[in-house]
Amino acid sequence: MDNSTANNSSFSNSKQMTTPEPPLYIMITASFLYVVIFVVGIVGNILVIVVVSRVKPLRSRMTYLFLNLSVADLLILVVCLPSAAVDLYAKEVWYFGAFLCSFIPFLESTVALTSVLTILAVSYDRYRGICHPMVAENYWQSVKVAYIIIMTWLIAGTAGVPLLFMARFKSSKFVDGTDIEVCRIPVNETWKVVYIMAIFVVFFILTSFVLIFLIGKMCQSLLQNMSLLVDAVNTEMKKKIYNRKRVVIMLILVATLFFVCLLPQRIVSIWIIFADRRDLIQLGFEGYLNLLTFTRVAMFLNSSINPIIYNTLSAKFKIALRCLLCGEDFNDINDLLPMSRRCSSANQNHITRQLTETADMVTTPPTATGNHVRAVRALAMYRDRSDTVSSTDDNGRCPLDSITKYDSNHSILSMAD
Repeated sequence: MDNSTANNSSFSNSKQMTTPEPPLYIMITASFLYVVIFVVGIVGNILVIVVVSRVKPLRSRMTYLFLNLSVADLLILVVCLPSAAVDLYAKEVWYFGAFLCSFIPFLESTVALTSVLTILAVSYDRYRGICHPMVAENYWQSVKVAYIIIMTWLIAGTAGVPLLFMARFKSSKFVDGTDIEVCRIPVNETWKVVYIMAIFVVFFILTSFVLIFLIGKMCQSLLQNMSLLVDAVNTEMKKKIYNRKRVVIMLILVATLFFVCLLPQRIVSIWIIFADRRDLIQLGFEGYLNLLTFTRVAMFLNSSINPIIYNTLSAKFKIALRCLLCGEDFNDINDLLPMSRRCSSANQNHITRQLTETADMVTTPPTATGNHVRAVRALAMYRDRSDTVSSTDDNGRCPLDSITKYDSNHSILSMAD
């Protein structure tokens, strides 16, 4: 919802405004950013939708919610960004007719609120899974993700219905006296002010506090379990804690960027509603356009940046995307793991078993010095291979496969000799 359009007339009717032409630097900068955001956002969100839809092992409660977020972002970019780009050159003229004059603000608000509720649902899902796993299995997991997605759209759509009646498509006059058709959202009645403030407080202020609470609790739980990473021998436990940590980091980034990108537009809209007319005139036409362009670019930027976050922080999504582009298929969740990680896990388990035998040798009173020599060599080999096991060679294979071929009839200790 772009309430700032409600007060464009404050600048159009101002005697201080001498030119109706937007500054060239604003038009060039905004046009460039709109094109980049549109291309990156369309490609990124479509890839997220395709990957989650086609790669079955990647499907989960959380990925479906992120899929819902991508659909919302895609709608913002396809419907709302083009109208904002045209508005940059239209000199306040609305070319899209009465229907889109009401529908675009409604859709923009619905999608933004759906994104808020989806981020809230993802955060709550991870909160239950990390902080209350047993309760989550009995209660939260019984709620189908499809119902959650439907509810986010229903609640957001219901909250945006008043905008359908607030938007006005009408005739007006441009600065030079030319008759034009404009789209306005006049906030000239008490109920409209109450509505806009209620949306801001409920869906942004209160939601921010809820997200801070949920993410804070998850971080607290992970910090309490970090000691398990030091003491745990079970690689599955380490992997689980590590994955949870990455999910929390991703949630923090998605939630933070969402509010950082959308809050400026909401704050500016509220300021324009309550600001004195003299303050708006003092801001000037150029200052107003700079402010409007900044808030719009920030809002659209949020819709294109989420796929980049997924690809950066989700190893499975990254591997699935790469293999999907190569035409490969997946039958097992392990297919989404890098070869080096699978090889690393296998070799780490093998080395751990050999070290257990070494520990038995060290704790047993030796009859000769040979046992101590073997133990020291085995430990040295473990350290060397632990340092290299996480990397891959040029062919994407585990380096231990090309360096050492384990013989089932010989242990590490015999190889150390």
